[in-house]
Amino acid sequence: MADTFESMYRGLLMHVPDLPPFLAQQFIRNRYRLICERRPWSGLRAESEFLLNDAKSNGTVSVLRGSRSVTGTDTSFASSDIGRQFMAGNRAPVYTIEDVNATTQVLTLDRVFGGDTVPVSQFRVLDAYVTAPADFQYFEVVYDPKMNWRLRHWITQQDIARLDPARTSAGTPWAVVDRRHSTMTGLPQYEIWPYSHAARNYPFYYIKRPADLINDTDTPIYPIRGDILVSGALADCARWPGTPERPNVMFYKAIELSREYEKIFEDKMVDMERQDESTYLTWLADVSWSSWPYAPVDAAFLQRHAW
Repeated sequence: MADTFESMYRGLLMHVPDLPPFLAQQFIRNRYRLICERRPWSGLRAESEFLLNDAKSNGTVSVLRGSRSVTGTDTSFASSDIGRQFMAGNRAPVYTIEDVNATTQVLTLDRVFGGDTVPVSQFRVLDAYVTAPADFQYFEVVYDPKMNWRLRHWITQQDIARLDPARTSAGTPWAVVDRRHSTMTGLPQYEIWPYSHAARNYPFYYIKRPADLINDTDTPIYPIRGDILVSGALADCARWPGTPERPNVMFYKAIELSREYEKIFEDKMVDMERQDESTYLTWLADVSWSSWPYAPVDAAFLQRHAW
C-alpha cells in the first residue's frame, strides 16, 4: 500500500515533535515537488489524443473589419464549433471562435477581425489549434496512425513564420507547433501544421504535471516512497531553528545533521532512479530527428534503411 500524505508528515513529527504540523506538511510537500522535477518518472507517463473534425465551408458569411461578429447564411454553425478556428479566405489571420449562436448563425471571435475584404463564400471553420490536457507538462511523442509517421513537436512559431507566415499551406499535417496558453482555458495550446480540412486523430504520450500533496489521503506517484520523502524533509528540519519558546534541538547540529540526512536521501534517490530506469529507459538519448533536413519520415523508410 502506498504511503499517504498523512502517514508521511506524521512520521516526520515523530522525529521532530516540536515541529508545527503545517510546517511538517510543507517540508514533505516541497521535497515531493523537487523529486517530481528530478526526472520523467514512470508514474508521470500519460496518453491522450487530439481529435480534428472536418472543416466547415458551406454557405456564406459576412464579416467586417474591426468587428468580432461573423454572420452566416446557409451555414451549419453549432455550439461544438466553440474553440475551433475561423479563417476568411485562404490565408492568415486565424481567429478562435469564443461563442456561437446556432439560432442566428452568428460566431463571436476571440478578437476583432482585421483581415482584408474577401468574397463572403471563402471561409473555413477548422481545427487549426489543439489544447493540451489539464495535467500536461511536455510531449514524449505525437504520431499519425493514418500516415504511419511521427509528428514533429519541436517546431517553433519562428520556424513556421519562416516557412509559411500566411498559413496558406494545407494538406497532411506533420508538425505540432508551440503557440501560447489558451485565453479560454489557460492551458498550453499548439498549432497543427499544415492545416487539415479532413477529420484526423493524433494519439500522443506525454509527461504529466503531478498534483500536489494536499489531502491526508493523497499518495505520491509511483515509484516515490514515503521514507525517502521523510529523509529529505528531516534534512530541511535540521536547518529549521524552531521558535523562541520551543527551539529545535536539531538546529544545534544543523550542518552535521542536514548533511547526514541529505546523504541518506540522495542514496535512496539514486537507488529509486535506477529501479525506475529499469521500468522505462530514459537515460539513453534517441536519434535527433530535428537534425534531419526533410520530414516527415515514416516507418517504411526506417525499415528500408535498417533503423
